[in-house]
Amino acid sequence: MLDLVVLDELTYTLKYGWLDIDRVVKDLGSRPPMQHVIITGRAAPHRLIQIADTVTELQDTKHAYRAGVRAQLGIDL
Repeated sequence: MLDLVVLDELTYTLKYGWLDIDRVVKDLGSRPPMQHVIITGRAAPHRLIQIADTVTELQDTKHAYRAGVRAQLGIDL
C-alpha cells in the first residue's frame, strides 16, 4: 500500500471534464485507511473542497521575475 499519493494538477482534469468528479470523490472515499492524498491545481471544485481535510490557496505576492531576475533552473522551472 502507498502511504502518500500526489495527484499533481488534478483539478484541471476536473475543470475541463476529462475526469468525472463523482468518480474521483468515490475513489478518494474508498482509499485505504491512513493513506494521504495531496491534490494540486487551481479552482478546485466545491465537492472536492468539501471532502478535503485541508485546503490551501497560494498567492504570489512578490516574485523576483518582476524585478528583472530571470527564471532559474531548479527553482522556477
